[in-house]
Amino acid sequence: MKDLSLFLTPISADEIETYQAKENTLGSKTSFYQLEDEIDKEYALALIGVAESRGSEVKSVKNAPNYVREQFYKLYPSQKISLLDLGNIKQGEEVTDTYFALAM
Repeated sequence: MKDLSLFLTPISADEIETYQAKENTLGSKTSFYQLEDEIDKEYALALIGVAESRGSEVKSVKNAPNYVREQFYKLYPSQKISLLDLGNIKQGEEVTDTYFALAM
């Protein structure tokens, strides 16, 4: 497996605690990747935040991934699902570097 720490910034412990606080929500059912973790099982869905606005008409999306998480993790699943939040892609020096990291 590739060294994900080269490309990803995991979600902070404080954010994870907030997302998992309400019982039976998607947040409480999600596994959150940390740099020392080995991904050793399969998940139905993996989430990756991308705060990249270069090459777009949008001025800034710096906080967009965490805003999406705040709303998403409040939802209640209709069935059992295994989720993994990988964190956010680190912005590359060039926009193509970010695209490369996302393709990995």
